[in-house]
Amino acid sequence: MKNIVRLINIYKYYIISYFLVGILTIVISNVLAAPQESISSIRRLGMEDTIYIFGNNFLFALFSYLISFSGLSLILVFKIFVLIGQGPSLAGIDSGIYYLSSFFHGVGELIIGCIIFCFTIEHIRVLFSVYFGNSSKSQLKTLYKNFLKYVLPSTMFIVFISSILEVYISNRMIIYFF
Repeated sequence: MKNIVRLINIYKYYIISYFLVGILTIVISNVLAAPQESISSIRRLGMEDTIYIFGNNFLFALFSYLISFSGLSLILVFKIFVLIGQGPSLAGIDSGIYYLSSFFHGVGELIIGCIIFCFTIEHIRVLFSVYFGNSSKSQLKTLYKNFLKYVLPSTMFIVFISSILEVYISNRMIIYFF
């Protein structure tokens, strides 16, 4: 627990920036989204959908980590906010029902986005530091080692739990309220 508090203190400005930009983007994209035609029924999802959602979201996160050195993963993180904002319109579901039911798995997706955001900024910071001679390559090795030891397994766990919540909680809530 002390490690988590220490990490939050180190990255608190990244985290605050992430959520402020995120909330603003979600609100703006929700307002600007063109409403789609309402749907008549929603399919009940099952275990194969959980595996598909997990695979899709994990590959998205993995790809984001792989391109983090370039900063391009920040665009993908921004895309998460836009999709959350446009979600009700794209799905043809009332915003209240959509956000209420998506809260459970949406928190996991936002946490993953925050981890990608912080990792990308830290990755770029360390690369510049090594490039300009302010630190050694061992700092970059430590970043990659911590990524493999902590960040990647945490991402897999959060994505897995979010996938289960999306299929077995969020989907059921939408069906119930719809």
